[in-house]
Amino acid sequence: MFPNYIAGQHGGISPGEKTRSAARTKKALAKIKQTAEQAEVESTEMADLPQHASDVHTTVKQLFTEAGTNIDGPPLRELVALDEAIRRHRGAFIDNLAKLDQLDTDIANAEHELDGAEAAADPAQSRIEQLLSHLHNERAARLEAASVNRKALRSQITHIRETVTRLLNDDTTLAERLCTLFREQGVTIASLLTALGFIISTVVLAIQNTRDGGGIMPAPSPTTPSEHGAAEWVKSN
Repeated sequence: MFPNYIAGQHGGISPGEKTRSAARTKKALAKIKQTAEQAEVESTEMADLPQHASDVHTTVKQLFTEAGTNIDGPPLRELVALDEAIRRHRGAFIDNLAKLDQLDTDIANAEHELDGAEAAADPAQSRIEQLLSHLHNERAARLEAASVNRKALRSQITHIRETVTRLLNDDTTLAERLCTLFREQGVTIASLLTALGFIISTVVLAIQNTRDGGGIMPAPSPTTPSEHGAAEWVKSN
């Protein structure tokens, strides 16, 4: 599904095309960040989260199709790994939500059957009560599993937003980031705290670059695929 992807394709590209490609990549990254931020809203209903996760996955795919971005560096391979994790957690989450819906239907049917058995003094009443107990226990277990899936899914979405933010900030000066922040949010306590965070992170990264001889230390993340593994991810999606 990624026909435009060619690992390590850099040669033979004109400066103008490089500039246009960089602009497309930046736009695609900004879209991923915006979509991830929407998915992180605390008020998001449990049933709506899989769609938000799907939207994030779609924007990640667009980064490598429409923007023609190559997976040739650790941050982008990290993004691929996070996207793979989102797909796994989303699948498990959807399975548990579907099972919860089925259990709710089964419980409603069993309760209706129990009402009839009680009214008719049916000897099957004990069997129905045992079935209801089993169904309620299974529902509680499925609900707990879905809650774990939800937390894991939101965590991966947050990691994607943080990774994309780091990629976007690589090509943005501190002054530009502060100007954008205050232009969008105004001068508030929240924006001032965010600005302070920008300044601290910039100083820390500068110290790390000096200590390590260059390069940004990536944030902790799931095991990222190798360049070959990234190419396989592209082909399989």
